[in-house]
Amino acid sequence: MYKVLVCFFVAFLVACASNDAKLQTSENTVSLSQGGSTNPIDSAKDAIEHNQFDVAKTILQSAAEQGDVESFALLGWMYFYKIEEPEHVKQAIEWLEKAADRDHINAQVLLSQIYYTGDGVKKNLVRAAFWAERAAELGEPDSQYNIGFMYKNGQGVPVNYEKAAYWFATAGKNGQISGVVDYALMLVKGMGVAKNPSEAKRLLLSVAEGGDSWAQYNLGLAYDRGDLGVVDKQEAIKWYEKSAEQGNASAQVNLGGLYASGDGVEPNLDKAIALYKKSAEQGNVSAISNLGVLHLSGSGVKQDYDMAFKLLSYAAERGNQAALYYLATMYDEGKGVPINKSLANKLFDLSGLDKLAK
Repeated sequence: MYKVLVCFFVAFLVACASNDAKLQTSENTVSLSQGGSTNPIDSAKDAIEHNQFDVAKTILQSAAEQGDVESFALLGWMYFYKIEEPEHVKQAIEWLEKAADRDHINAQVLLSQIYYTGDGVKKNLVRAAFWAERAAELGEPDSQYNIGFMYKNGQGVPVNYEKAAYWFATAGKNGQISGVVDYALMLVKGMGVAKNPSEAKRLLLSVAEGGDSWAQYNLGLAYDRGDLGVVDKQEAIKWYEKSAEQGNASAQVNLGGLYASGDGVEPNLDKAIALYKKSAEQGNVSAISNLGVLHLSGSGVKQDYDMAFKLLSYAAERGNQAALYYLATMYDEGKGVPINKSLANKLFDLSGLDKLAK
């Protein structure tokens, strides 16, 4: 997924994960109370550190009048996070774009996130992609991943798998782990790059062995489905377990499915249910659907049509095919709900699954 960065303005040592963000100043920063700094940016940072925003604003505006690019960017950050004035977001955008136009990477990164999330402004994926690509071209790894993600999914730019693969690979080479994983998946599928399962396996292993839960999950999935040229349920279980132990909801539900079916492992419905519950608690729709099916059948849990209906309806509303199918069976057979053949048939059709012959 698109990476929403925790920190921006590394050049300023700004930790800006929230509106309570603070600047981290270096040990040799001179406090204003001790006579101030000869560098206006250092003085402004010191003022911000002490919540003296009016002082910082005055210093930065003076520096901005002299064309100082860092002052543009820091004013933008201040207006966005710290200064509550009429149209402060508009002011933030204006200052950030002045800095970004002059290739200030962190301003470009922040602008991309603002436009992508619609935080304080109208969501604009075209502008988000524009600034992500500008920062990517200047070597910013998370932006390289983000623009790759946007090219892959057609967000703000036309779908272009070749560019997506290029940016994922570039981000990965610059140490961005999600770039490594997503480039490996492009290699598995042959999307925008020649299919190369062996290289995909090497890349996934390189980060999975380092403890990345998504690499572990995707490696497990590749072994589970045979995407690397061979189905190996034991390897799938191994990597699913490593990922699930770190709380990865997708790994938990897939591992639960193997325990429920006994596919490559001794069947253990209790363990499957425990994994489904952990995954469902994180909002995983497949896990919620699976629990609904179990409550419908009474497998491993008390049969409870009301609970089944609640869980399956939730998952069905979010497009889960299995949930749509089993909800259809409830209406078709009158299990916990009045028989409604018309609605059942609509749900069967929406599920895309064949109705069981009666």
